[in-house]
Amino acid sequence: MRAPNHLEIKQTCREVIQKIMTQLNLSSSGKIIFDEQGWVNVTAFVGDDFVMRFNARDIQLPKFQREQKAFKILKSVVPVPELIFFDDSKTISPYDYMICKKIPGNNLEENWSGLNVKDREILACRAGQLLARIHSTKIENFGEISEFGPFLKTKDWTTFLRHTFNYHLSEAMELNLFSTVAQKQFMNLFESQVKLFDQLKTPKLIHGDFHLGNLLFLNQDISGVLDFEWSCAGDPLYDICNNLRDMDSKWPGSQEAFNKGYGIQNFSDEEVAKMRVYSMIKSIELCVVSKRFFSEEDCKEYVQITENSYAPRQ
Repeated sequence: MRAPNHLEIKQTCREVIQKIMTQLNLSSSGKIIFDEQGWVNVTAFVGDDFVMRFNARDIQLPKFQREQKAFKILKSVVPVPELIFFDDSKTISPYDYMICKKIPGNNLEENWSGLNVKDREILACRAGQLLARIHSTKIENFGEISEFGPFLKTKDWTTFLRHTFNYHLSEAMELNLFSTVAQKQFMNLFESQVKLFDQLKTPKLIHGDFHLGNLLFLNQDISGVLDFEWSCAGDPLYDICNNLRDMDSKWPGSQEAFNKGYGIQNFSDEEVAKMRVYSMIKSIELCVVSKRFFSEEDCKEYVQITENSYAPRQ
């Protein structure tokens, strides 16, 4: 999911980090080490003190503006990074960047295979509890939580969802990813569930990319919840519809404990129907991303999966 010129972008970021630190009168002991695990934002660990991230791939999206808002809302609710500085002026760096205090802990996904059964259960349960706290947070409007960007702040969930769906589907059609027959089937599936979307009256905070790879842990507790750049406000099921319904396939021994922590028992037929549409929207978006940043073979695979799942041939 990296931009084709990722190495060039990384070098540009490397050159401006010290300028940024000097201008802000920030000092840190230790080296500047770039995170090689993250695949979207360029991320640098500045000594033992700071984490600096650059929005160099999706420059049209207010990703760090969303994070800034989410951190402020959640600072007393879940362990989120402490924001030191955010800059979207493009004066020193050609990209939006943010600096946060480094949170102690290790990436839960990267270390999952080395954990014993008891620790897996404790940490997965804790992850579920924290997501439930995020989802209990009410937001004033549906949709976009930042002050600008291509997506909308709306008074109802359906309007935002339809706009988001049309946005990604239009991108996909411009890239010639789907046939007009598939496009119509996608649209019919969306419209078939509008009455269910209309029932949602209270917007709740949605993380947007909640999974074990965006959690830090220390001993038997979650020390940090990261990456709120895809956050919006609406239906919490929008977070659960993909990765969090089949967790054991990626992180064995996590699903039951996560469900217990979150409070999930069984999904109703209506909830399953809504999640099917949410998954479709995310799948179409992934097809667009794969066309722009993945190999042609990977893109064809994602397109085929999406068509087979949501627009099967008659």
